[in-house]
Amino acid sequence: MRKMQLKGLMVIAAMLVCLSASAIDKVIKYTGLDNEVTSLEELKSKKVILQNADGKMLYIPGVGGETSWDFKMTDLVNGLSSNNGAFLSAIDYDGHLIFQVFNLNGEERATPSWAGGKAYLNSQPEGGSLIFGLAGMNDQHGADGPNLAVWDVAYVEGQGFSFHNVGRNIYLGYDATDARPSTSVVYWKAFTAYHASYVQTEVEAAYEQTIAAARTTETIKALEAAKLAFDSSADLNAFGDAVNAAIDVVNACQAVNAEYANLDEAGAAVAADVLAKYENKEYANIAELRAAYILAAKAQTTAGANMTGAIVNPSFELGTLEGWTSTDGGAIATNYNFAQRTGDKFVERWTQAPNTLSNGSLKQTIKGLPNGTYTLTAEMQNVNQHKNYAPSEGYYLVANDAITEVTAPGETVSVTTVVTNGNLTIGTVIDKCTGNWVCVDNFSLTYLGEKEDVNSTIPGTTVSGTYKWGTFISQVNRLLPEGLEAYTCTGIIDDDKLKLEEATYIKANTAYILKNTTETDIVIPDVKGVSKAAEESYTTGLLTGSYVKTNVLPANSYILQSQNGKTGFYLCNTTGLSVGQNRCYLTLPNGRHNARSFIFNEDGATGVPTLKPETLDKLSNGKIYDVNGRELKSQQKGINIINGRKVNVR
Repeated sequence: MRKMQLKGLMVIAAMLVCLSASAIDKVIKYTGLDNEVTSLEELKSKKVILQNADGKMLYIPGVGGETSWDFKMTDLVNGLSSNNGAFLSAIDYDGHLIFQVFNLNGEERATPSWAGGKAYLNSQPEGGSLIFGLAGMNDQHGADGPNLAVWDVAYVEGQGFSFHNVGRNIYLGYDATDARPSTSVVYWKAFTAYHASYVQTEVEAAYEQTIAAARTTETIKALEAAKLAFDSSADLNAFGDAVNAAIDVVNACQAVNAEYANLDEAGAAVAADVLAKYENKEYANIAELRAAYILAAKAQTTAGANMTGAIVNPSFELGTLEGWTSTDGGAIATNYNFAQRTGDKFVERWTQAPNTLSNGSLKQTIKGLPNGTYTLTAEMQNVNQHKNYAPSEGYYLVANDAITEVTAPGETVSVTTVVTNGNLTIGTVIDKCTGNWVCVDNFSLTYLGEKEDVNSTIPGTTVSGTYKWGTFISQVNRLLPEGLEAYTCTGIIDDDKLKLEEATYIKANTAYILKNTTETDIVIPDVKGVSKAAEESYTTGLLTGSYVKTNVLPANSYILQSQNGKTGFYLCNTTGLSVGQNRCYLTLPNGRHNARSFIFNEDGATGVPTLKPETLDKLSNGKIYDVNGRELKSQQKGINIINGRKVNVR
């Protein structure tokens, strides 16, 4: 223990030394726009960069890609230090103009694959929506409506150009970060060229500072190669760009060291070794450094420990889906449209409303965790833009078998689960989604400690592919397997039928009727390590689900059976019948129990089944039945049904 304490002190001291190193400032690239355009005729014949009255330029973050189409405003250093663009090139159209978008290197800007083709300046309605770079040379000359890529341009000497959108009757405007529609006239300066260059003494000083601070071998080699190339070619811009790229890596490594500075004692011991190897230049790149620190996070054993460091790329700030597997679960977005995001990047999936999203998932499996209870948290949204951004159903945060549905346009969502074998699968699932736009960002994970009943098992169920129907109640939320439908029984309709309402997933402590739509058995698996529910049974509408085998049922109860080829709920006013664990039975309101059974009735018009009654009166045919509707050859001791009436035979 003494050794561990001393090592912990060494960790703290090493971390303090590391964290005391301040971030290195990047070398300034002095930029400017050249060759101002001062006539409409010249604008029509040149590719131009637009600059607003605040000195910021119009551009689109990211070169190509599935999520880069929103026009933004940025300073010249950022806008001209990359190939983001944008140059605009005018095209005559019936007395108006359409503007194609080009990157700074002169390449045509491509739209996302779902938009198709080349990018053009498009407007959206006034009121906050962004200006887009989407399709324009299609039949309607606009991505989302007629003439949304069509503009009238006017020039005012000393002020610049105004851009009026024909389809929306608004102007090209801006705020601090985005290009936005404006009802007022907004003026822009236009330029056909730009310059961007470094000061040699500043680059050389930054090189010396960075080569001294660098600890990853690939960065050191890249810096040395850049210096040799500059000494032979005198290409100052290439040298400055290489130094700035190395500064980004050095600062990122320092940030990674800081991220893992607050681990518990067990994790800090591993982190100390990682930091020592980093200072000794034993890692090739930042990816190796991150991977080593992830092991330090997993080594933690204290309840309440922040395990987020065990997740690869938890906030997607790497700009990729590294560590994640997306199966139609979304892609990296840099459009800033998700208000709940952390940083510049998040994951989103979108389809054009009124369409809704098909099923998909975004998942990562973390191996080597201590067994116990964990809480996973993320920022999420699920909306339907066709319904005024109404919150929608069918988007879930998942951790192993546990799920939580998103219920607001943007919210912090949490789910708690138990790890029994060191492995935890986290992520999101899109299942029977009613929205057209989902987003997620900023995953975080907390270890809550060991769980005494970690190996306890909560049973699932199997629904026959032959008999089709079953009942189920679960202590935890569960997704429905493919081919399985779930219904609650909410009341009586048409004065006799029982109404079923379809559910999108199985909610905890809710009684359901299940329908197998396939020809094979469908299994809802057991779940380990889940605490027992507070109550032994729960009632949902007319259904009551029980977590224990129920031998004595309330009077006038119905249980699911198949008799004479008919599956439904049959009256069970007799002894010896029971409902199994995690199963449900049906009870009717007082005075509404004159049916011996309720048989499933498929409604071809709505696709939603009902339960159609078969009443006791239908048995008035001179035959003898028991209380469950089975025909008897002769009267038996106990309750008999003769001509629709109950007769007690003694």
